[in-house]
Amino acid sequence: MISYKKLGLLLIAFILGIIAFLIFQNILHKEQINISTIELIGFISSLVLSTASVVLAIAAINLGKSSEKIMIERNDKSIEQQNQIFTKTIEVLQRIESSTGVTEKRIEDIIAGRVGLIADKLSSKNIRDRDKIEQEITKSLTEKLTPEEEEIRRRNKQEREDAISKYNEYHEGLLVSLSNSDKIKALKLGKHGAYSKEGEDMFDGIFEVKEKKIAISIFSDESIIENIFLYGFTEFISKVSHEIDENKIEYFFYISNVQSKTSQKLIEQLEEATKLFKNELKNKIYILTGANNDLINSIHEKVK
Repeated sequence: MISYKKLGLLLIAFILGIIAFLIFQNILHKEQINISTIELIGFISSLVLSTASVVLAIAAINLGKSSEKIMIERNDKSIEQQNQIFTKTIEVLQRIESSTGVTEKRIEDIIAGRVGLIADKLSSKNIRDRDKIEQEITKSLTEKLTPEEEEIRRRNKQEREDAISKYNEYHEGLLVSLSNSDKIKALKLGKHGAYSKEGEDMFDGIFEVKEKKIAISIFSDESIIENIFLYGFTEFISKVSHEIDENKIEYFFYISNVQSKTSQKLIEQLEEATKLFKNELKNKIYILTGANNDLINSIHEKVK
């Protein structure tokens, strides 16, 4: 890059060259030039101003290029910092997600043992005022567990574990029955799907019926663990409809062995979640209950 000093010298040399050329040309033509003092000062001032204008213009161009370069460098740094922040945020969210299940279970274990006693206390005291109810609940949750409450907590925890064990056994047996059926062809089997996952990982299994790809998930009728299946179900149905719209699957079946309060609640949520769906889409999402063979026949019948 040319420095301002060199640029100025070049301009001065250029101007002096022009002046020398004019004088030399005048000598050759033997013409006499009469310049007054004022005209000479004006001429020199014009040259100085012209030179200054050119220098300032070139300086402005250089400053513009420098500013552009600085802005690009800052923008690159900003993008890099944003990417770093995004990466760190994802890492934190993943850690939170991995610990949420454990934390939630601990909270449930703490609260579950007191719910019944709190209800009994409120009922026996015939409390109706909202503020008093909140105070009573807060007091009951923060005070030390009594032996009776400890026993209720232990019993609820055991019932929950038994219900999950029973569900896992039923879940495995039903997937085996579906896979062994001559009416349904298994394409992909997983241990358990999850509402929080994406694509085929949301479902317990992917099957083929009448050359159509369907997804199946299994829920439990045990009321003590029903929140596992009720919480987030509406958002899950939205994701299922997206999979159907994109032709990744053609049908979805949510199934269990018996009709229960849990299945009724799921049906109500499904009706609410699909009330704005087109009938064509509604008729591809089902909640079914029944014995294994009845479920297989129902699924085969509903796939058109």
